[in-house]
Amino acid sequence: MHSDSLAKIFAISQCDADEIEMRRLVAIYRADFKKRQVTGCIFWTGSFFAYLLEGTSKQLARTVAQLSTSSRQSSPRVVLQGKVTARQFSRSLLPFVPVADFEDSVSDAYGSGCTDAARVLVAMLTEEALSNPQASFADASVQPSPPANGTGPD
Repeated sequence: MHSDSLAKIFAISQCDADEIEMRRLVAIYRADFKKRQVTGCIFWTGSFFAYLLEGTSKQLARTVAQLSTSSRQSSPRVVLQGKVTARQFSRSLLPFVPVADFEDSVSDAYGSGCTDAARVLVAMLTEEALSNPQASFADASVQPSPPANGTGPD
């Protein structure tokens, strides 16, 4: 386990790309995030990219910095962050989930910074990622991990 404690962030950025471009970008992120040992899920509403990411605080800070350099998204904003005791998603998983139905909720969380609304949104998006058969996984043989049972990553 890393000396830096395990954390989770929920970040949102505005995006200017269609779904095909987003899927290409996600493929690049999957490879980079895997090297960094960052796990989680990426959501796309059409106007926003939302990231629910897990890793050490240092890994997540580097990841958010990387997101801010993308030409297809702008103004990434960490809406929620905190320490966790275990990962919710497996190490090799980074699903991409188009969620157009959540456009207004993501927009509100991005604009308002309201943590209660963002927590509700994170719960809804996590449920969507873990139950959505349309989610695009990095490896079709990999399935989401069940909710954490208190054990950390290996």
